[in-house]
Amino acid sequence: MERHYDEYQLTIRYRIAFRALLLTLALILANGLVNTFHPWAPPLLQAVALLLPPSLYFFTASVRRGAYLSRRERHPLGAALFFLADGAVLAAVAAMRLAAGEAIARAGQLTEAALPLGMALFFLYLGAVLLWQLRRERAQGDE
Repeated sequence: MERHYDEYQLTIRYRIAFRALLLTLALILANGLVNTFHPWAPPLLQAVALLLPPSLYFFTASVRRGAYLSRRERHPLGAALFFLADGAVLAAVAAMRLAAGEAIARAGQLTEAALPLGMALFFLYLGAVLLWQLRRERAQGDE
């Protein structure tokens, strides 16, 4: 079986994934405590909100440590542009929902209208981090 990452990348990714798992467990426990007293969002939105911080941590830490692209990745700029385009589409969806009068929060709870906005921010962040790393690598290569 062909490996898509070298041994260094695999070791780094395993460590980061373990930390992301611990963060996920802590967020699930905190969410359970908060929901005991007052639900703060619908179940789907809660699930997404619990998965986004560990995902952001994993992606950012992987990029910072150089363990983010497989050896088969030929177009990292394309991946960054895909994330940015996806974020832009979701931001447009969120803007249309807000323009239609949907509220992000109602009666002390987030509503489903917050989902595209959160996902847009997620994908825009991924694209920006990847572009930042590619720019950094290009600057180091020029030196």
